[in-house]
Amino acid sequence: MGDRGTIWLWRFDQGIVTERRFLRGQPQPGDNWRKVAESIYSYAGDIYQLSVRFRDGRLAARGQVESENVRESILNILGSYEFAGEVRTVIEVTARFKSATTHRHEATQRPPSDAPATDLSNSVERFPAITAFDVPKPGEVFRFSVNLLRSKHQWTIGDSVVIRDLDSDWSDLDLAVEIVSQELTFEAGANVGTIKIIRNADSVAASFEARVSSDTASQSVLIDAVFHYNGRYSGRARRDFELVNVSAPGASTSGVPHRAPDGVIDVDRKADSPELLLAILSASQPNRYIFYCTAPKARKAGGKGASGIVDLGLDGGQKFAQSLLVECPTLPPKCHESALRGIGERIWQSVPSVFKDVYWDLREEIGPNFPIQIVTDEPYVPWEMMRPDEGDNPDEHDHLFMSHPISRWCIDFERGMPNTFGHGIIATCVPEYRSGATLPAAREEEAFLVSSYGAKKFGNTCGEFKSFWTTKLPEDHVTLLHFAGHGYPAMDGQPARIRLSDGDVSTNDIHSGVTLGKRDTTFVILNACDVGSSDVKLGLVDNWASKLTERRFGGLLAPIWKVQDETASMVVRDYVTNLMDGDTVGNAMLIARVAGRRASATPFAYICYGDVMARVAQAVK
Repeated sequence: MGDRGTIWLWRFDQGIVTERRFLRGQPQPGDNWRKVAESIYSYAGDIYQLSVRFRDGRLAARGQVESENVRESILNILGSYEFAGEVRTVIEVTARFKSATTHRHEATQRPPSDAPATDLSNSVERFPAITAFDVPKPGEVFRFSVNLLRSKHQWTIGDSVVIRDLDSDWSDLDLAVEIVSQELTFEAGANVGTIKIIRNADSVAASFEARVSSDTASQSVLIDAVFHYNGRYSGRARRDFELVNVSAPGASTSGVPHRAPDGVIDVDRKADSPELLLAILSASQPNRYIFYCTAPKARKAGGKGASGIVDLGLDGGQKFAQSLLVECPTLPPKCHESALRGIGERIWQSVPSVFKDVYWDLREEIGPNFPIQIVTDEPYVPWEMMRPDEGDNPDEHDHLFMSHPISRWCIDFERGMPNTFGHGIIATCVPEYRSGATLPAAREEEAFLVSSYGAKKFGNTCGEFKSFWTTKLPEDHVTLLHFAGHGYPAMDGQPARIRLSDGDVSTNDIHSGVTLGKRDTTFVILNACDVGSSDVKLGLVDNWASKLTERRFGGLLAPIWKVQDETASMVVRDYVTNLMDGDTVGNAMLIARVAGRRASATPFAYICYGDVMARVAQAVK
């Protein structure tokens, strides 16, 4: 290494390293300097510029960074270099520079956060950050890191991760992270890493290297980082890097946020984990989704970090699901299972082979009936209904939701998926309709909840329903909120809605003033039947689920097509009984579905949102 001169220069713009080069005495890849550089890369989002010189036997650093914490961390990193000697620095802490040219993403930027808080003795909160070491170019190697920072990262989309119930003397913990991207190709196992979270200090990032597809039709590299702690889904971070054509090195490389992260992913360190996590994430191209599955016990198929692509065609998921389910509401009782089997097999045929490999591998390792958690931003296709059609005797197979505890969650509002529902009351609403439209079985359903669990009625008018979860919250903790009546999907510009005795309550009525979910993480049951319609109500469940999840409700059970009154009531009564008797959200619904499957297509219509392993607190064993 030379005695004088700049050895390393770093410039940073729009969240991307735009220049990083050695001017003299470049160390070889195996040199200790590479470790130093990679450690500095983990702070890329907070470094504006940095140059390092080797002068008179000492390292000298000059630059601008966003916080004192980052400045001190860089000093410590440089001091670890074997040739460093005494480190001299002129590193300024400065506010983020705003150029005269307004970039297209700046309207969604957040102001710089305050200094990180001290970690509590039994919990830790960190914010995801995906940082590029290089500018992504088709056909070339792209290097990046994923970290969990002590303050919000400007360019990464993702809610903060909070891990609770730690030992009071904890010092560090490992959080697994797995990368999913349609545009990147990894060596086997290279998309899996570990982030080390250190108490009251900066985390150690996970670094990745992959090759950008040379024939991608996308204009960007979309990276999803999926976090796991002790096998439980613990959140997702996302960042979109625009591709730079090799022949156009000056192209923009800014990342465009999809939404500002403002929520929290609570991770219960002691909670049970499902055996299979299936994340279905939108890819960078329209109507294409990445099937990503994690199953640590699936050994042969490489269940950790396995992913593939499903293409739902030009018309997308809604049309695909509509074509599958259009006849479901009119299937005659006791003559329905053949058609539903065919639908389930068509869904199975559409999924990537990597999922099938992991599924069969897991069955071989631990047997059938293991719990499955789906997290997705694809709202229409009932993936739970898929049924394998392979092997010498396909009659032995069954729909996933008839053989496994299974539940899904809206990944766009992933915060607030509770593992436990607090002990409290069941609140019930069964409207009295005019002209004899009240559902007899709904009345019996309500009477069952009152007699068996002391459920409390809270009225059946629009005003009573709206005030119950906004301005007139009950003193009691509300474990379950139950509605049985008529409901209608979103269509013709109208929002999804349920019918009360004097009008409708729609998804537009779920807003920031609805605070019941935030207070109690209440699980909602909408046993809503669409009167006089044979349309598949694909919009009903998703519209309610996404809105309720956004307002911190803990889950939802509802049908996706018109259901028979008596059978629907039986399904809900069985479900509540199983849940209150100690079953998990997923297993309670599995038992209720199987019990009524021979009677009609109704048990097949229900979709359950929530943590598949969640239980009511009083029933925790």
